[in-house]
Amino acid sequence: MIKIAVIGAGNGGSALLDIFHTNGNIKIIGITDKDKNASGLNLAKEWGIFVAEDIKQFYRHNPDIIINATGKPGVSEFIKESFPYPIEVVDGLGAKLLWELVSRHQKAKKDMETLYQNGLLITRAKNLKDSLDEILRSAMELTETPAGSIALIEGEEMVMTTQRGFSQDFSKKLRDEGAVGILYLNDFKPREFTERHKHLIRLFSTLAAQTIEKYKLLHDLEESLTYLQGMLNDSQDMIITTDREGRIVKYSKGGERILGYGADEIIGSKVSEFYVNKNERTNILKTLHEKGAIYNYETKLLKKDGSPVDISLTISVLRDKTGSIIGTVGISKDITEEKRLREELKKKNEELEELTENLEDKVFERTKELEKINRELSKANEMKGRFIANASHELRTPLHSIIGFSEILLQKTFGDLNEKQQRYTNTIYTSGKHLIHLVNNILDLAKIEAGKMELSHQTFPLKTTIDEVLMVLKPLAGKKGIEPKIEMSSEVDNFTADKIKFKQILYNLLSNAIKFTPEGGTVGINIEKVKGNKEILPWALESQRLLKVSVWDTGVGIRPEDREKIFEEFEQLDPSKSTEGTGLGLSLTKKLVELHGGQIEVGGTYGQGA
Repeated sequence: MIKIAVIGAGNGGSALLDIFHTNGNIKIIGITDKDKNASGLNLAKEWGIFVAEDIKQFYRHNPDIIINATGKPGVSEFIKESFPYPIEVVDGLGAKLLWELVSRHQKAKKDMETLYQNGLLITRAKNLKDSLDEILRSAMELTETPAGSIALIEGEEMVMTTQRGFSQDFSKKLRDEGAVGILYLNDFKPREFTERHKHLIRLFSTLAAQTIEKYKLLHDLEESLTYLQGMLNDSQDMIITTDREGRIVKYSKGGERILGYGADEIIGSKVSEFYVNKNERTNILKTLHEKGAIYNYETKLLKKDGSPVDISLTISVLRDKTGSIIGTVGISKDITEEKRLREELKKKNEELEELTENLEDKVFERTKELEKINRELSKANEMKGRFIANASHELRTPLHSIIGFSEILLQKTFGDLNEKQQRYTNTIYTSGKHLIHLVNNILDLAKIEAGKMELSHQTFPLKTTIDEVLMVLKPLAGKKGIEPKIEMSSEVDNFTADKIKFKQILYNLLSNAIKFTPEGGTVGINIEKVKGNKEILPWALESQRLLKVSVWDTGVGIRPEDREKIFEEFEQLDPSKSTEGTGLGLSLTKKLVELHGGQIEVGGTYGQGA
């Protein structure tokens, strides 16, 4: 049925409605006119024919032909330009119009029949050349051209594939983006192709391209199948395909290597014949019907020489389009060596378990011994701690008396001292101060180890605190002509910590630096704020600002291998040196820093300072 739309509802349009609305082969999808009072519009409404506001409303109805009944040729051109797809526009009235419509309908019907037959012939064609030959023949017939040819583009060249009549060779190269070939139709006399001819040429060009692509895909498929078959033949595993009855229809080279049978010996045989347990295949088929596949199923098959071989089997069912099972495909892997290794491993594991049980008994006994030793050590440490604490307390009382009385004597409270008395009294005083410092360090270490050292946090000005420590150390530094240098970042101001313990940390570090720096050397302290770094402090966040204190000197320095030792209790790197010390200062300093949640580390170059 031809769908027609009418433009113009005057006398001509009304006449067309009257002619066509009763024709069973023609359907009028609508009519439109700028004059809303036109007689044809009223007639259309009476007969239930769609009345459109403008031609755009015809787009969704997909008319085959639009009849311009306005008598204005310009309207026809407007319709052709504005329609979303190529459309036939007919001018004129009466018998001429009817003849043109009938003629066009007959040609369209013939085109459809020819295209249908062409499609059947292409489908039945055995190769690409036959398909293209049929496409060319039909294209020439429908476009009424006496000659034509089809050339394929291969690389930079064009190759003539088929031709009919007299068709010139393509002398120039053609490279179009995405083009796979050229459909060339040649008429011997100048003429213009109609829109119908152009549509048909485009249709045949598309059909030719699809046909070329189909044969390319078939060629690629053949290559893929050849490649796949090669892979299957190279596989060490055995691949077997069976039909509905369980007969072998495909057998890979891997099967020959595993079972010893050639393909000609085994194809057509029932696969169940090769199981050591003949009934096992029945159970396998039952599982396949229920689940559709079996994975890594271990069984034994018979080789050609009659010996069994251990197999790991994976099988899937094959189905046709209706879902019915038409066979199976299975992949079998020889696991003889794998099973031998598994058995050997099992045996070794059993031996290991036996050894482990014996070891556990020994570990249990050893653990009991260690627990006993730990209890004794704990008791000894506790006794040591009590002894140190008691001894330290017992020592502090007389030491304070010695220091106090010697200080009174030095102040000449009871009269002048001669030079010898002055020297001896000063020795008593400094030795007493040294001993009380040692006792205090021992007590602090004992408290930290016992977990009884408590911090009293407060916020204090950092610069003032450092000056206080340097003031105490001024006499010691002055003896060596050392003037400690201070570098402090402008953003450093107040600091929160246990002030007494913080001063003790600085005192220990600075006194050590002065002690091990020769006369005229340099000692310094740098203070700055830095971002949190998990490599230094695991608990620190990058958003946190931490205080970094660097105490440095130009003394002898510390060897890399000794940098951990210096923090051990009573550790002195060179006891023969004349420098004073008990080896407790840095050990206590490290514990006080860590008690604040900080970390201490050593740097420098040996021979140049620390």
